[in-house]
Amino acid sequence: PSSLIATPFQRINFIYAGYRIGLSFFLIGLFLLTAKNPAVGINDPSLYMQTVTTYCLGTVIAYLLLRYWPFYQDVQIFAMLALDVVALTLMLYANGGPSLQLSMLYLVMVMAASILLPQGRAMAIALLAAITVIYQQFYFSLIRDNDLQMVSSVSLLAVSFVAISILGQLVTRRLRVVEQEVFSQTKQAQQLQVINQHIVERMHTGVVVF
Repeated sequence: PSSLIATPFQRINFIYAGYRIGLSFFLIGLFLLTAKNPAVGINDPSLYMQTVTTYCLGTVIAYLLLRYWPFYQDVQIFAMLALDVVALTLMLYANGGPSLQLSMLYLVMVMAASILLPQGRAMAIALLAAITVIYQQFYFSLIRDNDLQMVSSVSLLAVSFVAISILGQLVTRRLRVVEQEVFSQTKQAQQLQVINQHIVERMHTGVVVF
C-alpha cells in the first residue's frame, strides 16, 4: 500500500536515528581509548560515562520505535532531539565547559530539527541549544574567574544555530512542496493506469495502431 512507502523525509528520520547510534558509540569509544589522557569527560569522567551510556541506550530504543512503531513520528523526533540537547549539555559539563568540537554537534542537531520538525518545534530546539551553550560558557567563566571574552565567541555560535534553523526551514519548506507535487502526480498516474487496465479488460474488440 502507498501508505507503507517511506517518503524521502521518513528516510531522513531513519538516517538521523542511525547517525545518533553511531555518534553514541563513537563517543563511548573515544572516552575508553583516551582513558589515560582523556580527550572528553575531563571535568567529571563518571558523569560523562553515565550520560553517554544512557544516551546510547536511548538512541537504540528511539531507532527501534521509529522503525517498528511508526506512530506520532513528530513527537518521536522531537523527543529524540530534546534528548540530544540534554545529553550533549551534560557531556559538555562533564568535559569542563563548551568546546568547539562538541559544540559543533549542536549544528547537526539544529539542522536535523529544521528538516524533520514543524517550524515552531524546530525553532524551539535551536533556541534551547543556543541558550544551553551560552549559559554553560558563562557559568564556567564565572566559577573559574576566566575572561568573559569566550562568551562572545560562543554567542556567535549560538546565533548561527538560529540562522541555520531558519535557513533549513526555508529549504525544507520548498522540498516539501516538491515532494507533495511528485506524490500527487504519481497518484494520478497510478489512477490512470488502473483505468486503462479496466478498459483493456472489458474490451471485446480492439484496434492496434502503428
